[in-house]
Amino acid sequence: MVDQKLIDWIKKGEEKGYSDKQLVDYLAKKGFKKQDIDEAFNSIKNKAISSQGFTFWDKMQYLISNPKLFFDKAKSEKGIKEALLTFVIVAFGVSILQYGMTFFMRFLLPQSYGYFGYLGLFGPFFIIGGFLISIAMSLLYAGIVHSLVMVFKGQGSYAETYKAYAYGMIPAMILLLIPFIGFFGGIYSLALIVIGLSRLHNLTIGKAVIAVLAPILLLLGLLVIFFIYLIRNFRFF
Repeated sequence: MVDQKLIDWIKKGEEKGYSDKQLVDYLAKKGFKKQDIDEAFNSIKNKAISSQGFTFWDKMQYLISNPKLFFDKAKSEKGIKEALLTFVIVAFGVSILQYGMTFFMRFLLPQSYGYFGYLGLFGPFFIIGGFLISIAMSLLYAGIVHSLVMVFKGQGSYAETYKAYAYGMIPAMILLLIPFIGFFGGIYSLALIVIGLSRLHNLTIGKAVIAVLAPILLLLGLLVIFFIYLIRNFRFF
């Protein structure tokens, strides 16, 4: 429970022109716990965002700069409509940019691309197909993760799980456009999904990590078994 007196004191300090750092340092010296101070500041910022609206660019900013505050704000969204729409916008935009980059490289380095360059002619079909698959996979993966969340007695609905996944995956989708950086974007997105599940379902970080990683590890395990089967039964390959 956020201490309202602490919130009021911070607001008065801000009105007098003190910076957040000065207020945090002062409150820490007075014996307030860091968690209580952070919750008070987040509560103030959350209310400020609510009064101003939460635009698409606000989401992008707070998702990166303050994910805990972002997911606290996401609790007020009803259903998956806003999260799905944001996911769709980013996924479609990234698909178009990827196609554009591939098509450009086809003409810049035609010999390097070989016959793969002709795939550029079918780019629109790949964009639509990849776009639809990404949406379907987001809904499916969120469903699998949510089943684990329920095992851990998470307090939110499927919509909360989907919000954690859809918003958390945004950095990974964007950073895929940058060579050699996409892997790190995926790691960061997994961390965001964990934070989202923890905040939206009131789970411990440990339980959120298991809920996020278990389906991925299961899939990897099945792939390993499948390849071992192929190697043992089709050695002539």
